[in-house]
Formats: sequence, structure tokens, C-alpha cells
Amino acid sequence: MNAEQYRRSREQAVGAVADVLAVLEGEPRRRDVLFWQNRFAEMARYLANTEVDDEQALRETSEFVSELYARGRNITDFYLVRTDFDEQRAVNIEFENKLAVLERIVGRGKGL
Repeated sequence: MNAEQYRRSREQAVGAVADVLAVLEGEPRRRDVLFWQNRFAEMARYLANTEVDDEQALRETSEFVSELYARGRNITDFYLVRTDFDEQRAVNIEFENKLAVLERIVGRGKGL
């Protein structure tokens, strides 16, 4: 990638993280929701750090994404709760799709 491609990818990653956070923003303040909100907010802060160049920001965000699937609290165990099953399924598919967009942009711990 050249510098312009890194810059565009970083901008896309900022938008993708914002989209994930937007889904979580409207959720009840449960401990698991807050945990994941904090993780994605950490990514957003890192991507917004102007002292980090675009390539490094994308590499680190890729590592952040990889860490979502590690340890005891794994993003695959997380789901958004609704009383209506169809609504719950729809909101979780939306969340998974937004996460998938982020993963396509930065990868999952594989570097760029």
C-alpha cells in the first residue's frame, strides 16, 4: 500500500469503528455491553491519535481486532439481547456485519 491507501484505509477504519459503537450506544448499560463499548472506544481513540502514522494505526487496530477473539471474554460469545427473537437476530446480524467490515479493512492480527 502507498501512503494515500493507508490514509484512506484509516479513514474507513474510523468509520467502521464508529458504526460498531453506534450499534452498542443504544444498548442497555449491561456490564458486557460496557466492556465491548470500552474496547471499541479504545480502538477509536487509537485511530484518532494524530501522533501515530496511518500504517502503524492500521497495524495496531488489526491487533486490537485480533484480541477481540482471544482470552476469556471473546466477542463471539457476545450478543445483543431483545425480547423478540426476530429483532434480536436482526440486531446481532447488523452488529456482526459491522464488525466484519472493520475486519475487512484492518485484518485480524495478520498485519497489512
